Amino acid sequence: MIEVKDLCKQFKDGEKMIDVLKKISFTINEGDFVSIVGASGSGKSTLLTIIGGLQEPTSGHVYFKGQDIFADSKEDLAIFRQKHIGFVFQQMHLIPYLTALENVLLPLVPLNMSIEEQLERGRWALEKVGLKGKENRYPDQLSGGEQGRVALARAIVNKPPLILADEPTGNLDSKTGKTIMDLFKELNNEGQTILFITHHPEHANYGNRVFDMQDGLIVESR
Repeated sequence: MIEVKDLCKQFKDGEKMIDVLKKISFTINEGDFVSIVGASGSGKSTLLTIIGGLQEPTSGHVYFKGQDIFADSKEDLAIFRQKHIGFVFQQMHLIPYLTALENVLLPLVPLNMSIEEQLERGRWALEKVGLKGKENRYPDQLSGGEQGRVALARAIVNKPPLILADEPTGNLDSKTGKTIMDLFKELNNEGQTILFITHHPEHANYGNRVFDMQDGLIVESR
């Protein structure tokens, strides 16, 4: 599904160029659950955002089903993200004045889909993550774990083939974090492809593949 080839990313720090990613190459197969672990600053989040098309690499390529995602226009890249990627972040980015259902529906707004279809899809996603009956609650009326479930429902509502998750359990207690991880595993068992960043070793073990990152390199893959 995904091929990352010779991926490099540099940032300018004053007069110096900092190498954040250093010629990284790997593939992700359809149905994989890939966990990425590594110290803060190792390049994990940068790698994830490039694969998701949120920032461009300095050099190298990201292929999705054989297509270089950066070969086309920015408009085409935005359409690619809408169709193919579901994002979940540590800071869940829920809109406080929107209900759980309205938050989940946000990725569907640009799509050619009727209101009835959107509502049906949104309710399906919330039921999928165990929040049936809480569609009309606002984020501050939900627990941290429930907010995490809303964020996950938002990521799957357009049924993307790939979910990219950056420390989605980082701000949750261990019990709630396990609940979220069990949801990810359930989705993966149903065929969902997942690329997941975590600093919890026990959460990394949910993946069928684990990449260890260090100083912009994948130093070990298991």
